[in-house]
Amino acid sequence: VVVRKSYDVKDQLRALGFQFNQDLRAWTASVEHCLSLSETFHSAPDITLPALLALDAPKGDGGKAAASLRVEDGDVMVFNSYAIKDQIRALGFRWDMEKVCWRRSVEQVLEQVAVADEG
Repeated sequence: VVVRKSYDVKDQLRALGFQFNQDLRAWTASVEHCLSLSETFHSAPDITLPALLALDAPKGDGGKAAASLRVEDGDVMVFNSYAIKDQIRALGFRWDMEKVCWRRSVEQVLEQVAVADEG
């Protein structure tokens, strides 16, 4: 799903899990992700900008989009994490400008968890 010319609604799109794609100069999200946002979405044609904007974004503290974690291609990625960026950095994650997230390999995270369990 690609949303162009969306400056006025960028915060809502970000809160819904969309990411800005520099190459396309648009906000993007997978169809699967969009379908998971609402039970009223049954297939791709159901996903429209007005329908997306009518949804309530998942909320964390302070009404901002909650941080989310995704494991993909051997990496752990943390999105919407500005409020916890210092803690994420302290855990050894590095900022990935292309994916707009904090990133660390699954192997490194598992090693850190094992060390923490032993201590």
